[in-house]
Amino acid sequence: MITEINSPAGIGCSAATCYASACGRVTLYLGDCRDIAPTLPAGSCDLLLAAPPYGMGKEKDGVMNDNLYGAKLDAFLIECWAACRPALKDNASTYIWGNAPDLARLWWKSGLGESERLSLRNHIVWDKKSIAGMASDLLTQYPTASEHCLFFQIGEQFIGSINADDFPESWEPLRQYLKTEADAAGIEGGDIQNVCGCGMYSHWFTRSQFTLIPEKHYQKLAEAYPGRFARPWESLKAEWDRVKGGPTSEIQGARSYFDNAHSIMRDVWEFPRVTGADRFGHATPKPVAMMGRCIKTSCPPGGTVLDPFTGTAPTAIACIRTGRKFIGIEKDPTHYATAVERITNELAQGDLFLGHNDKDQATRQGHAANTQHVE
Repeated sequence: MITEINSPAGIGCSAATCYASACGRVTLYLGDCRDIAPTLPAGSCDLLLAAPPYGMGKEKDGVMNDNLYGAKLDAFLIECWAACRPALKDNASTYIWGNAPDLARLWWKSGLGESERLSLRNHIVWDKKSIAGMASDLLTQYPTASEHCLFFQIGEQFIGSINADDFPESWEPLRQYLKTEADAAGIEGGDIQNVCGCGMYSHWFTRSQFTLIPEKHYQKLAEAYPGRFARPWESLKAEWDRVKGGPTSEIQGARSYFDNAHSIMRDVWEFPRVTGADRFGHATPKPVAMMGRCIKTSCPPGGTVLDPFTGTAPTAIACIRTGRKFIGIEKDPTHYATAVERITNELAQGDLFLGHNDKDQATRQGHAANTQHVE
């Protein structure tokens, strides 16, 4: 008899084979992400980490859907994205792993990049350093010792300075005073260059990349145009200090989470291949440490990671070790069973994040919550 346990808040396990940890931090479904992801609570996930089939012909090695190529692979990936997108927050980050030509086609030809406001931030290269057969005289090209990843962020990221489109209205009274004074004095762009020795007209008087004029330049304008710019600069500075923090904080809060302080990083990542028993029977596993880098960088502490192609759970293990919640989906029953065992063993080591050491349970869920099944 397997007893159903409560699943994490908002995450249901009914009508599916599902593992839910007793501490509420890990949920893993057996099934197709195109069926299961749409049932997840909307906007519940901070990060999507996806290592879908690469179209490498490894289906015989247990990689489901890996015999899809070209347009069929593109259509499959777009379906998976459409299924997962509602579960993501509107400022979530996404990592999608694959072969470089397929990722390029997915972003530019298949329409992912134009599907909504997405910012492609990096094309990450995983440098494995070495692979088998590198010295073979049978090669007809440079050996491929790398994998590739698109890293992109959802929503407006406010990259660079604040421009007219996102100009905070709380700044407008200050800008309007300065612009009114400049107009009354007949000041144009060239006049600022002549009086102040710099080309800052648009920054001081327009809504494009606005900032407060420095005191020395304000005084120069007051001297050059008697009767204008009479308001004390200290008064302008006090108003600027009062209003500039609010919009900046709002903008920072709207951006996708990104922490680059935990490690020295660049867009080429050097991690060794997963070998031997650490592969847990999977043909194409990712290193736990590499998944941990994605998570620590792009998911806030205590946030939730969605992995629609869980495999044997390297991302789940990384979530446990970094104090994030995990929702995974795996279609292969063998990999699912391995993932459940691996997650259970990892949690049994002690939950340092929540101080929870309850033993986890794998559950066979039915059509209704809080039921029991006899097998």
